[in-house]
Amino acid sequence: MAVKDIYDRACEAVNMGNYDYGIELYRQLLKIEPEYPNARALLRGTERRRLETLGGSFVDGVVRQIAALRPRLKAMFQFKNAQQQLECMEDCLEHTPDSIGALHAAGQAAWKAGLYESAITIFKDILTLRPNNKKAMRILAQVLEENGQANEAANVLRALAPLQPYDQELQRRIKNLAALDHMQATGMEQAASFRDLIRDKNAAQEGVRRHRTAFERREELIREAHQALEKEPDNVSRIAGLVMLYRQQGLPEEGLRLLEEAGQRLPDNYEIRELSGDLQLQMRENELREINDNLKKDPGNEDLLKKKRKLEPERNEFAAREYAWRVKEHPTDHGLYLKLGQALLAMKNYDGAIAAFQIAVRDPGLEVEGATMLGQCFTAKGQHDLAVEQYNRAISSRPQLDSTGMQLYYLLASALELMGDKEQALKIYKRLYSNDISFRDVAQKVDALGK
Repeated sequence: MAVKDIYDRACEAVNMGNYDYGIELYRQLLKIEPEYPNARALLRGTERRRLETLGGSFVDGVVRQIAALRPRLKAMFQFKNAQQQLECMEDCLEHTPDSIGALHAAGQAAWKAGLYESAITIFKDILTLRPNNKKAMRILAQVLEENGQANEAANVLRALAPLQPYDQELQRRIKNLAALDHMQATGMEQAASFRDLIRDKNAAQEGVRRHRTAFERREELIREAHQALEKEPDNVSRIAGLVMLYRQQGLPEEGLRLLEEAGQRLPDNYEIRELSGDLQLQMRENELREINDNLKKDPGNEDLLKKKRKLEPERNEFAAREYAWRVKEHPTDHGLYLKLGQALLAMKNYDGAIAAFQIAVRDPGLEVEGATMLGQCFTAKGQHDLAVEQYNRAISSRPQLDSTGMQLYYLLASALELMGDKEQALKIYKRLYSNDISFRDVAQKVDALGK
């Protein structure tokens, strides 16, 4: 059966109220063609409509949570292939289609598998359920950018900006995306609308194959950006846009060379210096990620372990130096203090990290994240009463049991448990357990502390 026929039959089944069959057909379609337009969004909508018709008691909800647990655990521990992980998370979402944690996991699996349209659909769905989910907004912007949709990525970050009003780095990111969007728009108006001119899905597939690949489009954009930069060699926006293209093309060394040359001409330009630091951090992160991926396949490889032991402290020390310099340049940017604190925490410089986080939390938009980090610092120092105080501070600003709230309550319960207050810890673990039985190790915690 052709995929279009499966799609049509799925839509017909849903219109007739046969949700189970519609879900089965949508799942079948997505296994054949994971990026079929609208299919994943329609699947999620059908799952929710079915759930509404079923209704159910608290016990039914617990049963659904239990049914969702097995595929979620398989995605976490059994499968390394991103597309298999996505399939497992789809199994999970059949039972709990509104689970923010499961949607995040599905979106990240789709992104890792290179299924950009699916990832975009999933993260947009999260923002429909939780419009102010900052993590989803940041990841969605990154996916959109990698998919060549710089303008859309900038729009997402503009929506994030009011939630983090003092994050100057975010503002610069928006500016750089706007510059990149301008370059992408040059000479590509026809490319942007070519899909709309093709109605039939099979013809669209053929059209995509004939069309220039994203790699080829970026190659052309890089050439055009170089030509524009020759006319305005000190235009920082053009430099930033070209660096971003190099990064997308997998050529960070070329971007770094460009920034070093610009830095020699513009030694006092903060943005050039900042872009260079960001790129060097990213290169270290990419190298470390590759090492970790290889260690999963060969965990006893001594050469890889040696490289990791060398690279991790180098990455942390570079980040600490970089953000210390930025804080000195912009002492009122609370977001920079948060980054500095995270780098110092990674170095186990807990007192330095605490000092940085205590400044960061003065920004209301950073209070939850900063207080959480303070709690982790105090926990590492064995000052569990101070950790409890900070976790309670974060929870007072984020009491809902979304993905962030679940983590906060778990950290609070862990700190209480370390203090010896097992009764209060158990109460919190039970609350998490009743909300999501598969969350971390709450099931084991409830069993252990309930005895």
